[in-house]
Amino acid sequence: MELEPDTTPTWEGLPRFVLGDCGTDRFFVIHLHRPRFVGEVFENEDDSFEIEPLWIDPASEAGGTAEQEALIRDAAEFYLESFEWERDEEPEDDRDRY
Repeated sequence: MELEPDTTPTWEGLPRFVLGDCGTDRFFVIHLHRPRFVGEVFENEDDSFEIEPLWIDPASEAGGTAEQEALIRDAAEFYLESFEWERDEEPEDDRDRY
């Protein structure tokens, strides 16, 4: 008798990004596909923000600086779109993208 499911869940089966908070005014964008990272969002006084990543996977999996910067830009776009959803605006249908 097999108790395990036929298909083992993988990281790639999860959403690409999720948004998290810790019950305070701190927000995090979590990238669940490899290379994985948790990015803390730091908002500036001029309504801009920066995402400071903490890499979960080794730096070699994150590629070079250009690839890392592209992931951070994608995380920033996800963060902005998450708040559009919160304000009841219709988000673009990019389910395959994230």
